[in-house]
Amino acid sequence: MITYMALNDQAPRYLTELLHQKANTRTLKSSGELILVAPKYKLQTYGLNVFSAAAPTLWNKLPRHIRNSKSLNVFKNMLKHFVKHLFSFIVQNLRTGLPRSGALYIYIIIVVVVYC
Repeated sequence: MITYMALNDQAPRYLTELLHQKANTRTLKSSGELILVAPKYKLQTYGLNVFSAAAPTLWNKLPRHIRNSKSLNVFKNMLKHFVKHLFSFIVQNLRTGLPRSGALYIYIIIVVVVYC
């Protein structure tokens, strides 16, 4: 939610300055998408946990229709709906074992962040 607010000038300037949009050099299907670039860090334990690295990673994993929300309220509702379905998917798959997908682990982090 903070990332959405920062991208739409609804957050403090210091947070907005930490996010960098990917520059498209060619005309691609994804040209209209808001993709963020995560900076490279040498320390994996520290670097991956800072806002400037974690926010772009999580933001880019969200479905396009959620990222393109027109307002904060719409974004919140869509994110809540997405997380609710994701959580039910995880619960259903606990019986059979979760697939070892990196994207799924990112979504689990989103669930933890939203509900905690």
